[in-house]
Amino acid sequence: MTPASAPTPTPTPSPDLVAVPDAELLRLDHQVCFSLHAASRAFGGFYRQALKDLGLTYPQYLVMLVLWEDGPR
Repeated sequence: MTPASAPTPTPTPSPDLVAVPDAELLRLDHQVCFSLHAASRAFGGFYRQALKDLGLTYPQYLVMLVLWEDGPR
């Protein structure tokens, strides 16, 4: 923890980030949401296959985890 009298450093923007035009930042291939969506679908597919033998969906599996963790010992 810094003392109250210590000066706060002023952040300096990276030269690489300053030089990117706004239109370039809005390109679809620069949107992180698409990568996150693809990763989410991949995880969903993995869990769907892994839980198939147990007869559980992913939401049911999450409930089971809570019950196992908080249940009687």
